[in-house]
Amino acid sequence: MRRIFFAVLFLLISVNLAAGFKESVLDFFENSNIPKEVAVMAISAIPVFELRLGLPIAIKLFEMDIKRAFLFSFLGNMLPVLPILFFLKWIYSLLGKWGATKKPVEKFKRRAEAQSKKIGKYEMLGLILFIGIPLPGTGAWTGSAAAVALEMGIGKAFVSNIVGVLMAGAIVTAFTLMGIKGAIAAGLIIGLVAAVPVLRQKI
Repeated sequence: MRRIFFAVLFLLISVNLAAGFKESVLDFFENSNIPKEVAVMAISAIPVFELRLGLPIAIKLFEMDIKRAFLFSFLGNMLPVLPILFFLKWIYSLLGKWGATKKPVEKFKRRAEAQSKKIGKYEMLGLILFIGIPLPGTGAWTGSAAAVALEMGIGKAFVSNIVGVLMAGAIVTAFTLMGIKGAIAAGLIIGLVAAVPVLRQKI
């Protein structure tokens, strides 16, 4: 329940931030000549934020229509997926040798391996739900790293990411458009879906 609360809180803060800093942020992008589409993709590609922040900003701040907002936040969220799936093991071996990067790399690796244990039993379905339910600590970045830890095939992992990010986008879009009603709806949906694996284990 605590993770669900923080997930809804994060979405609520994202929408409020987009609305509260609208003028100053718009001025920045207008003066810097950075296309709004590029900004949305960049924000959605950042770990932790992903499209959970990119979508509300696109809709509420940049006033994009829903289709364009969804498209560019989805593309941005998917940007790091293939590089992670192809090169993460190489990055582990390279950066894991350096003093400055060794601890962060090991921490990320341990976290990905811990998440992979939750996903592993359900394989693709588990990965889709992990990415698609916008809880703290989930998303394409961690999901892709967990897929690498599971040694899931790149094709399966990539398709799971596509479906999961689409699912997350649908939930975030509904919340963004519906405000507090969307927060309640998103919380109920996330809670029900997250409870399915727990219920299955008890049956």
